[in-house]
Order: sequence, then C-alpha cells, then structure tokens
Amino acid sequence: MDTTSGLDKRMARGEKNGSDGFDVDYWAVINQMNSAVIVYEKVVGMDDFIIVSVNHAAEKIDAIGRSKVLGKKLKQIFPQVEPPVF
Repeated sequence: MDTTSGLDKRMARGEKNGSDGFDVDYWAVINQMNSAVIVYEKVVGMDDFIIVSVNHAAEKIDAIGRSKVLGKKLKQIFPQVEPPVF
C-alpha cells in the first residue's frame, strides 16, 4: 500500500496548489518550522482521522517516521489523543 500523501507526491514532483489547498511552497516553510505539524482528515463513517502528512519537526519531536504513520488512523498512532467531533 502506498502511504505517501498526495501532498508529498506533488512536492516531490514540484507541483503547486493541490486540491487539498496546500501550496507546496507553503508546505516547504512548514517543514522548516521547529513546531510539529501533523495534518489529518476525517473519513466519513469512521470515528477517527487519517494522517495525511507530517513535517520534519513532528518526526523528531514525536519520534515517528513519516512513512510509518501516513495513511494510519490518528488513534492508532496517538491513542491518548481524543480528536474533536465535527
């Protein structure tokens, strides 16, 4: 299963302004931040969220590998986190 997010794939190809609303140049700035950023999305019919991207700081701070968490459920990776209900 390919767990690379659409954003990560577009970044690798040098594309900008993806359908998820992230500009690749904007994401490059986020990757340079010292603060952890984990992007996740709600999946209809699930009581959880799917991780779609993480920045380099999140990998270091939370000791997680991007390739090991992309496409995984948020509660599976961070069981102590209770996502907000939308």
